[in-house]
Amino acid sequence: LSPANGDYTLIQKAERAMTVTSVVTQSASGSATVTLKIDGTPLGGTANAASTSEQTQTHSTANIIPTGGKLTMTVSSNSACQKAAIQVNYTETIP
Repeated sequence: LSPANGDYTLIQKAERAMTVTSVVTQSASGSATVTLKIDGTPLGGTANAASTSEQTQTHSTANIIPTGGKLTMTVSSNSACQKAAIQVNYTETIP
């Protein structure tokens, strides 16, 4: 992913409730700020800085995606970010 500043939908409509535990980012070159949001609300904690050094941010508040919820990613402060990798770690609630 060579992202431009803007919003990207990662999950349009969650089939089950999920709890985001951490987000991992890295890019081949350049950098950008990556903020994940659930139904428009940023995850609690610090946004990720996608750069050539892998970064993991844990999230323990505002991190539950409800059934039917939407997960989006906002990219900002892009400085020639290329080949960004974004990994969302989560646990899932199974009925």
